[in-house]
Amino acid sequence: MEKMFGNNKKRYITRGVESKIPLKWQIQIFESIDEMQGKIELDYLQIFEMKQESKNGVKMQVIKHSQEQPKYIKIMEFKTMNECIEGKIYVIDDGSNIVMLLASEY
Repeated sequence: MEKMFGNNKKRYITRGVESKIPLKWQIQIFESIDEMQGKIELDYLQIFEMKQESKNGVKMQVIKHSQEQPKYIKIMEFKTMNECIEGKIYVIDDGSNIVMLLASEY
């Protein structure tokens, strides 16, 4: 059986992701999953919660990456001058493909 989120699987994004999530955040999300390879077993469902925070007057895009089994949480913070994204994104490995979608599209 092929491992979850293997590099030879095709990656897709939904129309919702294409229209609402800037490319740089799509890439960051996929890179966060790639960085887990070999460090922890990957669950078929990767969850990304995006929100805006302000630290010392600096606007930050915060991305919380988590999975349920085995438990995993990583918080990433990025300074940004652009509009921050708010919402939840799922990345699902269905066994043959990897799909990034908005939680509202699930």
